[in-house]
Amino acid sequence: MQLRNGRPELAMDLVNGDFALFSGADKVGDAHGPSELADLIKQQAETADPPAFTIHRQPVVAPARGHGAFLWTAETKADGALVGGVDLLTVRAGRFARAWSLTGARSFRY
Repeated sequence: MQLRNGRPELAMDLVNGDFALFSGADKVGDAHGPSELADLIKQQAETADPPAFTIHRQPVVAPARGHGAFLWTAETKADGALVGGVDLLTVRAGRFARAWSLTGARSFRY
């Protein structure tokens, strides 16, 4: 979660060169390659009220298949607005290759 919480430099170590992020919320959230992903994270971190992301429960990881998934919530600091989502991932050669981020209008409740 460090990457999503304002550490764009980590993109170079975490994703493949042909990485693709597909945002379910808006095409503006798509990114291709580590540089575009780092730029997207940087833009989010430089907003007036950057969201703080938290992963819920344990991520589901299937290393033999190269798949993973996790639930997350993002909270803005100024007004405490919450949204939630599910990220589905594929891994190749120890780095993320594809990600589908599906954002909902509210946070997860247990």
